[in-house]
Amino acid sequence: MFRTCNRVHTMEAPIVLNQPSGNSQSVFHYDPKSLQVIYSIPAVHKNSKKLTQELNRTVSELLQNVEILRSELHGNISYEQFMADMLCPSEIVLANQQFIPYAYIYFQYLHPVLPAKKPLSQGRMFLTNSRLIMLSNESAKQTEVAAVPPDSTKKPNKYSVKCEAGDAFHYQFLPLESIRAVELDGMVGASMSSFIDSKAACCLLRMCSCCGCGICLRSWYEVGRSSNPSVNQRILNLSVDMPPWGNHCIVSIYMQGSTDMLVVKDFLRDLQAYGPSMKLSMYEKAF
Repeated sequence: MFRTCNRVHTMEAPIVLNQPSGNSQSVFHYDPKSLQVIYSIPAVHKNSKKLTQELNRTVSELLQNVEILRSELHGNISYEQFMADMLCPSEIVLANQQFIPYAYIYFQYLHPVLPAKKPLSQGRMFLTNSRLIMLSNESAKQTEVAAVPPDSTKKPNKYSVKCEAGDAFHYQFLPLESIRAVELDGMVGASMSSFIDSKAACCLLRMCSCCGCGICLRSWYEVGRSSNPSVNQRILNLSVDMPPWGNHCIVSIYMQGSTDMLVVKDFLRDLQAYGPSMKLSMYEKAF
């Protein structure tokens, strides 16, 4: 059961600078969409140091508060206990009976006719000879940061912060015949970006800019720098005819940074071997 704390920050003046680490093990457990907001702040606000400090302070305070308020699910069982009773007699776990731990799962309908599906928090993904099982049964923390209003073209002067902590439980499966294609995208390393802004000369000097003098021209300077010393992103994208009505959907699975790539390789191998829509013979018939 989750407890939630929300807070909205209003900026008296533009403010931001160095950001927390962007992987799933970062101290604040930002979701991928919140990281995009955080990394965009230096490009939006010339002075970003104070805002970053206030965001970090607020997130730390909210997480402490929700930890005090949180409660637990009663009758909680382990992954092994749950899976043992859910498999059919003829069903076997593939990928050498291993699972893939994920941090988040996003669902994006290509032709939105249904309400947006809430992202799944961290859990485990199992592959059997008939379906893909997504199971979340963990103590979880989530932090969301968003500009207010979220999709405005104007410079935001407010940011909302939402923190959740509690026991997350979710069970869902996708029949293998509903999975049409798979894509793996990963990057491990580090990143750093800088933002350059310009400043026009004063009115009198601007009148002399045709002379080409350096002092008369527009000046350029660095206004903010964002660094992420630990980039560890592994995303598995599935093209799915989403049950029960077959709506086209992209399922983006953000794997945890500690996931062994050998396990991912075994997972992809068996997914292609047992998925009816992904066998090479299906594509050979098309030609």
